[in-house]
Amino acid sequence: MHEMGIILHMANMLDETAKEQNLTKIGSVTLEVGEVSGIMTDLFVDCWNYFKVKHPVLAESELKLVTIPAVTALRTDPAALSPGMSLS
Repeated sequence: MHEMGIILHMANMLDETAKEQNLTKIGSVTLEVGEVSGIMTDLFVDCWNYFKVKHPVLAESELKLVTIPAVTALRTDPAALSPGMSLS
C-alpha cells in the first residue's frame, strides 16, 4: 500500500511549504496521477482523508486527482512489417 506513504510524504511536504509561506490553511491540493501508476485512487482519497485531520493546515482541504492517460509508443523497424502495413 504505497498510497499511504505517498500521502504521508505529501502531507509533510505541504506542512513545510505552508510554514515557509506563512499559510494557515490549504483549500485544495491537485495531484496528477498516471493511469498506469498503480495508485488505487479510492484508497488514495481514503488515506488523504485520514492524514489531513492530523495536519491542521490540511484539515479542511480537498484532494483533487487528475488522471493522466497512458501513452503507448511502438517503435519498430519498418522493414520488419508485413507487406501492406505501414507506420503512421
